[in-house]
Amino acid sequence: MESWIEPLLPTSGRGRRWRDHRQVINAILWKLRTGAPWLQSNERDPGGPASRVGVPTMPFPGWLRCTVCNLLAPLEGGAFGFENSNARQPQDAHFYHDTCPKKKTGKRPLAIPARFVLTCIGGHLDEFPWVSFTHRGGTCPDVAQPSLLMDDRGGNLGANVELQCRRCGAKRNIREAAGARGERNLPPCRGRHPHLGCFDPAGCTRDPKMLVIGASNQWFADTLAALAVPKTGASTDAPDLLTPEWQIFTEPGVPDSSSDFTLRRDRGGVPGALKEIFADVVHAERLREVRALVGFTRLDAPDPEEPGAVQRVRLARDAPTWVPASEVRGEGIFLRLPEDLLAEWEQRVKDSDALQAHREAYARFRANRYSDRQGQTFEPMKRWPGARYIALHTLSHLLIRTISLECGYSAASLSERLYPSQGDDPRAGILIYTAVPDAEGTLGGLVSLAEPEPLTRLVRRALSEARHCSSDPLCAERLPEPPADFVHGAACHVCLFVSETTCERGNRFLDRRFVVPIDADASLALYPDLP
Repeated sequence: MESWIEPLLPTSGRGRRWRDHRQVINAILWKLRTGAPWLQSNERDPGGPASRVGVPTMPFPGWLRCTVCNLLAPLEGGAFGFENSNARQPQDAHFYHDTCPKKKTGKRPLAIPARFVLTCIGGHLDEFPWVSFTHRGGTCPDVAQPSLLMDDRGGNLGANVELQCRRCGAKRNIREAAGARGERNLPPCRGRHPHLGCFDPAGCTRDPKMLVIGASNQWFADTLAALAVPKTGASTDAPDLLTPEWQIFTEPGVPDSSSDFTLRRDRGGVPGALKEIFADVVHAERLREVRALVGFTRLDAPDPEEPGAVQRVRLARDAPTWVPASEVRGEGIFLRLPEDLLAEWEQRVKDSDALQAHREAYARFRANRYSDRQGQTFEPMKRWPGARYIALHTLSHLLIRTISLECGYSAASLSERLYPSQGDDPRAGILIYTAVPDAEGTLGGLVSLAEPEPLTRLVRRALSEARHCSSDPLCAERLPEPPADFVHGAACHVCLFVSETTCERGNRFLDRRFVVPIDADASLALYPDLP
């Protein structure tokens, strides 16, 4: 069980290890329902009692720029004011520069956050050192806390923003804080967490990176998601959250129906035309998924297969008593592939040049992303998912895209859960399910596609269309080669990629050549012939 779960459990549960998959989910929801702060109020006063209940917020960064005169100054310096006349309309709240020398009569110029901040791979975020950077590591000789001017000159070669001290006239361009020059010109990270209002006691000596406010890599959610499944006859002493799900989907019978979980199998079993493709087809008529935000990362997205590779930033100073979470109810289709088919295919492709190219690309990907964070213990091939995962993942994307194109489901409203082998436990399963909190995911439209006729049609279309891509031959010939570190082969936005919310691995580990033949050599294909 993840170590962060323990503080979220009810008090009566602490001191012992919880291993029941369903208990973990209910513990999260228990805290969500009982611990989240909330106060019913119709007040319009921005400073009333309701304003002090809920998730606290603070302005960051603390340096603002006047949009008219380009004044750059700290918020606490008194140069800028704040207006929030209606607590129920936060979109109208804003900062302004009342003493702007260039303002028009009756108008107060808008003040906006200075658009650069510092962050590091340790998860810290801090103000840009405007004064010391402008004075090249020193201070203004005239005053201790000077105000600056920030002139954004635009351009197509990156940031072109000139900073100037209003007192001594010192000037410097923000480009000297970017890239390799930034490592030489910026001070060490101070270990700040502005959302917690504190600094790490141990400090931080990492090199900070300059980011534009709102950059996509400034904040990545670190979430945990699990399906609410009943207990199985197997032990609930599971090593991960996927094991109980795999156990319940692969049991010969189906559990008793409930409002959270209902499974069904067609009486005829796997459709005749698909018996060489799938070993089992399960109709998941009711599903409940719980998603919890447990932290976040900066600069790099969290890796679900290696949580310690990227530094997670905590949500609270102390152990939280609740975390933001949500319930999503939907439906899905579970498909299990024949083990003998996959075992024979793995032996066939294990020494192929194509799979070796994927292995080498994975090592480069990990080296570029993690090698400077794990010291002497870095292992380039750690948690390599293997050929089986690539085949399952590719087949899952082919089916998701076909469902979206033929049946009207938005691809963004679908999600995947893959069940590859775990150690000595051979697994090969795919769950495609709806994962949006609206009516589209609970009306039976997806489950109906698991019936023999529509499922056969969908699989035939998915495998047939996978043989060709309108980006071929470029797509079909693609393999990751040095120095590239992308970890996909014959895959692109035309044939395989789906939205980031749909894919569990960020559109990595995909290659059509491992599922269907895409050239004269069909030896790498899991399914060389159409069903």
